[in-house]
Amino acid sequence: MAGRAAGTICLVVLGAVLVWAGLRWGLVSVAGCLSSMEVNDAVRLEWEWRGEVLLCPEETTIAAPVAGRVVILVQEGQRVTPGSIVAEIASPEGETEIVYSSKEGVAALEIPGNLRRRRVRDGEEVPAGEAILRILNPRSIYLEPDPVSFGKAILSGPVRVRVREAARGVSSVNEGQWYPAQLVRKEAGGQRLHLTEFPREWLGRESMWVAVKLEGPEGVRIPAGALAEREGETGVLVIGQKGLEFRPVVLMGAAGGDAFVQGLEVGERILTRPGFFPLAEFSNRSRR
Repeated sequence: MAGRAAGTICLVVLGAVLVWAGLRWGLVSVAGCLSSMEVNDAVRLEWEWRGEVLLCPEETTIAAPVAGRVVILVQEGQRVTPGSIVAEIASPEGETEIVYSSKEGVAALEIPGNLRRRRVRDGEEVPAGEAILRILNPRSIYLEPDPVSFGKAILSGPVRVRVREAARGVSSVNEGQWYPAQLVRKEAGGQRLHLTEFPREWLGRESMWVAVKLEGPEGVRIPAGALAEREGETGVLVIGQKGLEFRPVVLMGAAGGDAFVQGLEVGERILTRPGFFPLAEFSNRSRR
């Protein structure tokens, strides 16, 4: 009697295992039909972002060394060098204080205020330490894009960046020349663009509409949601003849909801939503 009961238990356990295996494979098959894709040829990472940016020239503020009536002695856009006389201030005691430029660059007479820029008028009374003009570096400017929309276009990894002035909202064949740029990470988070070659008239603007083109190395384009992490490795779930296989990949870049990876073969099928599966159960081809 005991032997018969043990045999029955074994059959029940075996049946449960077979049923689980069948359900598991069926789940894989269903997932493969509903949320999978075939791997295509590698492509060059390329993404274009269009939007409005704030223009932030590299600048030095010239402040009044003493209180008094100020007279600005340079014109808007005039080039100055260290030691150039840029203003003079008549103190209440009747003495005249000469103000010199400490930097080489281009004079900008508008000073940023709380709501908008303003220009110090000749004869205006200014306190000591008050900003009276700025000296702009004509070979360095930063572009501050919207962090939310631009953040979705960022490519990770080595990337070539170019910028040009663009028509607002629409693409046009008559848009300006492309200028090389660098992505610079800000301490507070996010990215901005740094240019050392650009039209001089950009220095006088507060904002403008631009197109930003980002180009990186080649990779297979897959949805970013297809990536999964297992034991510190980034990979995808490949649908093979024996089931699912965790395949480590090299992430070359990401942009606009897409990821560009190396380590997959053309024609393979991968899951685009691997979150439904426990990754620890699946084999890893790189470890065999």
